Amino acid sequence: EANELLFRQLQTYLDDNLDNIKRKGIKLWMIGEKSALPEYLQATIKNVEEVTKNNTKLELMFALCYGGTREIAQATRSLCEKVKEGAIDPEEIDEELMEKELWTGPSRAPNPDLLIRTGGRIRVSNYLIWQLNQTELYFCKTYAPDFKEADFIEALRSYQQRVRTFGE
Repeated sequence: EANELLFRQLQTYLDDNLDNIKRKGIKLWMIGEKSALPEYLQATIKNVEEVTKNNTKLELMFALCYGGTREIAQATRSLCEKVKEGAIDPEEIDEELMEKELWTGPSRAPNPDLLIRTGGRIRVSNYLIWQLNQTELYFCKTYAPDFKEADFIEALRSYQQRVRTFGE
């Protein structure tokens, strides 16, 4: 019942705000197992993604029915199918090819530079497991609803003080 309520609220929000989203130049898209969503929400998301696909001012990515390990498993299954069909050789599989199979895809969203984890948890919680490989992590005890501009600035200051070596 809780999921149904949230799904209906999201559908209502998207339907009611689509013109505003488009006018502001926001590109909206979703990652996750769309097939696990109710059909009415799948249709709404498909419409919003289509209507906003050419917008360039801001990209807003929703993660619904998403898990990083599920994303990697799905990408692996997809690559296995391509090998089975003869479309690729197993030796061709590398990081770049794997990234193309992920829900985020290489052309959809860059890997995050900074992940801010609120609520005192010191973990990434199965979120963008592959994409976080070079991401700087910032943990704070403030819960998300109470996370304010000053907290965000503190996270950015912490990030600015780091030396990024990208695995070198």
